[in-house]
Amino acid sequence: MEPRVSGARRRCAVDAHACAAFTLAALLAGVFAGAGCGSKTLPSARDPIVLVGFDSADWTWIDPQLIAGKMPHFAGMEQRGVRAALRSLSPPQKSPTIWTSIATGKRPYKHGVGGFTKLDDQGLETSAGRTAATYWEILGALGRKQAVIGWWMTYPPTPVNGVLVSDYVTQYFPGPRSQVQGAVTPDSLWHPVDSLRVSPDSITLEQLARFVDVGIARAHGDSALRTLGDLRWIYAADETFRRAARKIYAPGRFDVFSLYFRGLDAVSHTYWQYFKPKGLSLAMQPWEIAMCDSLIPNYYQYVDELLGEVLGYVDPRSRVIVCSDHGFHGYRSSADGLSMGIGMHSDYGILMMAGPDIRSGVRLQRAEVKDIMPTILVLSGVPPAQDLDGHILGEVLEPRYQRWVDRLLTHAVASYEPLAPHQRGAAKYDPAVEKGILEQLRALGYIQ
Repeated sequence: MEPRVSGARRRCAVDAHACAAFTLAALLAGVFAGAGCGSKTLPSARDPIVLVGFDSADWTWIDPQLIAGKMPHFAGMEQRGVRAALRSLSPPQKSPTIWTSIATGKRPYKHGVGGFTKLDDQGLETSAGRTAATYWEILGALGRKQAVIGWWMTYPPTPVNGVLVSDYVTQYFPGPRSQVQGAVTPDSLWHPVDSLRVSPDSITLEQLARFVDVGIARAHGDSALRTLGDLRWIYAADETFRRAARKIYAPGRFDVFSLYFRGLDAVSHTYWQYFKPKGLSLAMQPWEIAMCDSLIPNYYQYVDELLGEVLGYVDPRSRVIVCSDHGFHGYRSSADGLSMGIGMHSDYGILMMAGPDIRSGVRLQRAEVKDIMPTILVLSGVPPAQDLDGHILGEVLEPRYQRWVDRLLTHAVASYEPLAPHQRGAAKYDPAVEKGILEQLRALGYIQ
């Protein structure tokens, strides 16, 4: 198989279009030969995959809630599947970079996304700067239907065999302004998604009562509303993607359903001082601490609710993956003062997997964010590529699936990059959009 791919690359210098067609045909032939056909293909390799990402989720803060019985859906996943502490990138990176490594199985120098802003600081980074193929692009090119909702660095959307709701859907603006144009694909999805968007201004104190003490909030009026302003847009964004996912999903419609929630990271950055105020010399009122001291644990319980809802409507045969990009340890003191931004992140996030041919009750000793993408490929019956930096998490698989994967590996191809969209859409510059995003990133301590 490999010589055919290498030969195709040599032809690229002569005829780019013939090269792409030849390489695609060769890759498809290798994929289907590796996956087998008919009775040789394990039935579970055809079962759908569901990936749910929770930015910043950390076992340090989940475990006490599991013990207290306050995160039942996480507990159920852990009991019926695999659990691991998921190693983030080293050295530490920002969320867009890590989630791009999760999607591509590659390190930043290969996929091209270095952070929130371009390396030359000339504006925000977008999907146009990504130089590696994602699993949804690869599987989509192989005919597998995809849904991608809320993922970092998906604006402008690249061509996808299915549906893509980009992270820009939840960029909010003062006044009655709609979502960013071109934030979803196909275009016919724009109006349905726009109707599902939750405005921060629509979030009431009664809705925030699940997170904070609203009695204290009412007693302090506008001062409390200012403190809770960020919580409103954070919650509204997660609720938007929650509603969009529920609307878009239908049994049998997608082979891989990918859903990302950012809120846990945002509330951790914004409200950590109220959760762990001891030793911090930050300007905080006692009533603010009392109002918000349970906000972060309560948000973890909301995250459990989000997971439970997804598990409730997806096909019960689904192989489910739950992960985060890093953990969160909060403020740390240094010679330069308190840590901010990625200085508040810890090296290990979370990973859970469950479903057909996934082992149960297993604690995986070694797993990294780069390993998720090649694992998704083999769960789809597709051999990995040799240019990936991640490895298959073979230990999570039942023995019969492991044996089948061993045969699949003999058909590994050199690269799937010929399947990646080469004409990536250019992001339409909108000063209001860029200003709003930069303000959010500065508030979270991610940029200066």
